[in-house]
Amino acid sequence: QLDTPGGLLNETESIVQRILNTNIPVIVFVAPDGASAASAGTFITLAGHICAMAPGTVLGAAHPVSFGEAMSEDVRQKVTQHVTAWIQSIAEKRGKNADAAKLTVTQSKSYTAPEALENGIIDFIAEDIDDLLIKLNGRIIALSDNRTIILDTSKVTITEYKMTAVEEFIKAISEPNIAYILLSLATI
Repeated sequence: QLDTPGGLLNETESIVQRILNTNIPVIVFVAPDGASAASAGTFITLAGHICAMAPGTVLGAAHPVSFGEAMSEDVRQKVTQHVTAWIQSIAEKRGKNADAAKLTVTQSKSYTAPEALENGIIDFIAEDIDDLLIKLNGRIIALSDNRTIILDTSKVTITEYKMTAVEEFIKAISEPNIAYILLSLATI
């Protein structure tokens, strides 16, 4: 279940690589209602074997931005070109609409859940976890080790793992607005 305003490019690349190369199914569900998969979250969502969104959620606005010192125009163009090609390759690997995904970078396009479904960026919309499990049942997933599996979610039980206090603290200070303020204070 994903709800993020985004994150740093290096960490995003690491997460996406792990998802693309895992031998277990990864389902990314942008939820709960009101959640977003902005910026880095767009890449992570597209990397999932199956992508779903709850009603009232958004995905996109993945144009790279810098924190701290400004990027020169050459560097900005280089990073944008790289990230554009990267999101297209992720979308193509997962059978998603690469052109619609590209717009999240080149035009900072964001999609509502119905728009993402209509544009072939996600597989379906689910009301909640229970609805997600119903819609996942029987889906066929091709894994990176060339195995194909059929999901059986008919008897799945959900176990929720809460973040530790340290993880909650790191999450709080890594929120982009807080991180920018802390970076500015450190610079001063």
